[in-house]
Amino acid sequence: MLDKLTAEQEFRAWVVGCATGEEAYSLAILLAEATSESGKSVRPKVFASDVHKESLEFAGKGVYPEESLAGLTVEQRERYFVEKIDGYHASAELRKMVVFVHHNAITNAPFTNLDLICCRNVFIYFTATTQRKVLSLFHFGMKTGGALCLGMGETATELEHEFEAIDEKLRIYRKHRDVSLPASLRMPFLTAPAAMTVAPVSPTKPGVLTPTKDLMTAYDKLLARFMPPSVLLSPNNELLHTFGDASRFLRVPSGRPSQDLLDLVDPAIRSAVSAAIRRATPDQAAVTHAELQSYDAATPTNVKITGDHLGDTDNRTLVMFEVESSETTKRQEVEIDINKISSDEYESLERELQRTKDDLQSTLEESQTTTEELQATNEQLTASNEELQSTNEELHSVNEELYTVNAEHQRKIDELTELTDDM
Repeated sequence: MLDKLTAEQEFRAWVVGCATGEEAYSLAILLAEATSESGKSVRPKVFASDVHKESLEFAGKGVYPEESLAGLTVEQRERYFVEKIDGYHASAELRKMVVFVHHNAITNAPFTNLDLICCRNVFIYFTATTQRKVLSLFHFGMKTGGALCLGMGETATELEHEFEAIDEKLRIYRKHRDVSLPASLRMPFLTAPAAMTVAPVSPTKPGVLTPTKDLMTAYDKLLARFMPPSVLLSPNNELLHTFGDASRFLRVPSGRPSQDLLDLVDPAIRSAVSAAIRRATPDQAAVTHAELQSYDAATPTNVKITGDHLGDTDNRTLVMFEVESSETTKRQEVEIDINKISSDEYESLERELQRTKDDLQSTLEESQTTTEELQATNEQLTASNEELQSTNEELHSVNEELYTVNAEHQRKIDELTELTDDM
C-alpha cells in the first residue's frame, strides 16, 4: 500500500476503539518503520478514537510502564520512547503521528480517505444490525484498495460482497470497489418518516342533523327576530357575541380598541349595565333601568337592562336591552331606586380603582427592581467585554512573540543545516 503512494502523500489509518492507546502507538511504529524501509517520504497519520474520555486522556499522555513495552525490541524502545521516573514516555516523533479524538463510530461521521482501518475486538459488543451499519460507514471512509483489520472473533460477512479477504484467518480485508451503499445503511440512525395518521371521522348517528351553513344562517335570523338586542359576555366582561340591534346601545371609544362591554356601552347606561352584570346570579336575573338620549328623538328613551347569568361551566352572562313603554317605566321606577344602585356601583368602582392602583404600584416596584438588575448585568457584561479585549490584546502579543520565537528557531535551523553541510 505504501508503494502505491507518491512522495509527500499521507498514509491515513484509523484505530477504532483505541482504549489506552497501545494499539495506536504500535501501528504508528510499524508505519514509521515501513515508511523508512520503503525509502519514500510518505507521512504516516494515525487517527485513534474512543468513546471513553478517561482512556483517551491516558493515551494522550503516552506514558506506559515497562511491562507494556515488552513486545518491542531494544532498538524500538530506545528510538520511540524516553525512559523517565514515572515510566516510558512516547517520543515526539511517535506522538506527532498519532491524533487521539473522542468519537463514536456508530453515531458520528467516519474519517475519510483512509488507507487502513483497525477495528479489533469492537464488533463483539455490537448487534448484527449495528455491525452492518458500522461496516457501511467504514466502506464509505476507505479508499478503494484500503485495508480493514478486525479481531480474531470478528468477520465482515455482513458486507462480504463489498470486502474481499486478504487473510481470512487474520481477519484482514480489502475494499475492492467504490460504490455508494444504500442510504439506510450509510446513515446510522436513518429511520423512515413517521406514518401519516388520519383521525377517524365519527359517523353521524341516524336521525341527527349536522348543522350546515344555511341552517346556522336560519338560526341567526330567528334570534334576530324573536330575541331582544343582547350581548354575550365572558367572566371578564369581554364581548363574545351580539344579538339583534344591540349596536344602537354601543359606542366605539377613541384610542386603543377594547372588548370590555363597559368600555363599549353608551356612558348614559354604563352604571345600570354594570349593576345588572354584578347582581346577576345563576339562580335569578338582575333587572335595572336607565334613560338613554335617542339620536332620532329629542326625548330620552327608557331602557330595561337585564343581566342573566347562564350558569354554564364558562360563567358567561347575557345582557339584554329592551326599550320600555311609559307605563312600564312608572311601575318600575317605583320598584327600583336607581340612585341607590348608582351609589353602590360607585363604591364598587372605587374599590376596583384602589385595587388597580395597588397592582400598578407593585408592578412599578417590580419594574424598578428588574431595571436595576439589568443595569448590574449590563455593567458586568461591559466589564467582561473589557476583560475579553484585554485578553485579546495579550493573545496578540503572545502570537507576535511566537512568531519571533519561530523566526529564531528557523534561523537556528538554517545555521544547523549550514553547519551540517560544512561537517
